[in-house]
Amino acid sequence: YTTVQLSVLGRLYVKSHDLRVLRAMNLLLNAELPHLDPQTLILNGTYGSRHHDVCLFCNVAPPVLAWLGGRDHFPRAGRAPDAFFERAGAESTSMTSIKSNEAERFSKAPPKNIIAVLVFGPDAGLARERAENLLKTVVDDLTDPFRVSDLDDTAISQDPARLADEAAAISMLGGRRVVRVRGATNGIAKVFEAFLDDPKGEALVVVEAGDLAKGSALRKLFEEADNAAAIACYPDTAKDLPDVVRESLRAEGLSISGDALADAVSRLGSDRGVTRRELEKLALYCRGQKEVSLDDVRAAMGDEAEARVEEACDAAGLGDLKRLDIALERLWTADISPIAVVRPALGHFQKLMLVAADVARGDNVEFAIKKLRPPLHFSRVNAFKIQLNKWNETRLSDALDLLLEAEAMCKTTAVPAEAALGRALFNIAAMARAR
Repeated sequence: YTTVQLSVLGRLYVKSHDLRVLRAMNLLLNAELPHLDPQTLILNGTYGSRHHDVCLFCNVAPPVLAWLGGRDHFPRAGRAPDAFFERAGAESTSMTSIKSNEAERFSKAPPKNIIAVLVFGPDAGLARERAENLLKTVVDDLTDPFRVSDLDDTAISQDPARLADEAAAISMLGGRRVVRVRGATNGIAKVFEAFLDDPKGEALVVVEAGDLAKGSALRKLFEEADNAAAIACYPDTAKDLPDVVRESLRAEGLSISGDALADAVSRLGSDRGVTRRELEKLALYCRGQKEVSLDDVRAAMGDEAEARVEEACDAAGLGDLKRLDIALERLWTADISPIAVVRPALGHFQKLMLVAADVARGDNVEFAIKKLRPPLHFSRVNAFKIQLNKWNETRLSDALDLLLEAEAMCKTTAVPAEAALGRALFNIAAMARAR
């Protein structure tokens, strides 16, 4: 418990530099020093306790001790001077790679010592959103030509001095400026290294990049600089999305029912920008209401053609001939192209094959289904599990061959496409029934 208290106080001191917090840290540290292994920085948490384990000593005290006496000569008691904690606080914040659970808060209130932030990752929509949040902490109107400078990788590559010039520029109408750099790559890492070593002006520099590898020059530079930070942006998970949906709808004065939330979440997540646009569309559809229902989600966000194609795929995979006949009739009546059906059908049976292979390797069925990308809609999970029991990898391979043959016939022969695809799907349904 003392270790936890010391860890909390350490973080609080780094943020506040409150001497009362420092005094409390010193008192607790004195009690813990005799139990700290100087070689490994591990605290033995078993003394006088019913818990027989070893606890990591995760707070700012280890860097204090390391600076005080070196890893091999830690003092076993005594009060650590205030200056050591100040040094430790600085060192503990020098590695500024922002964790996922802190990224949202950081992007809306970056520390004052941070002059440049790299926002990168595979989710371009989320990277753009966080970049704009950072910019708006300085400038409300991002179209203001006097306070916002918009650059890209090419502009900086052709004129490396442009970055420092823009950062040092003074707004004609007053106020702090921002410099936005889009599409940054490792090729301009040296330019940013020179800028961070010798900053010019007071502008906040926000850099947007794609998915950078962990050891890439640009990412490493921002993560290791003590006056910069790096924020990784990955697609929203099933755990994060409900909060994103609720927050967006709450801003429009709307709540959402549980089943509607589950359905909305199942349709979102590939890109934060797309997610925001879909939620804006949903909020507009529900304007004047107090709560969003499941029907509202399906009407505003659903793709009726996609739902009908999925119905046909599930019917074929389950061997339900009557349901398949009705589903195909609805597709042709809605004038949906057979090519627009055969591609999703191929994808459906490929997913079945992937999950079947994972299960054969020892994975749990639920876990294997959750790994699918894009994720399977929750309303189809039970039907998907039933289909898994009806098919093995060999027969799934035969089903895929039938669909590939049907696609070729649709594109290259005079055979009516609806007939060619219908025949393939009915043959697949017959294979499922023959198990």
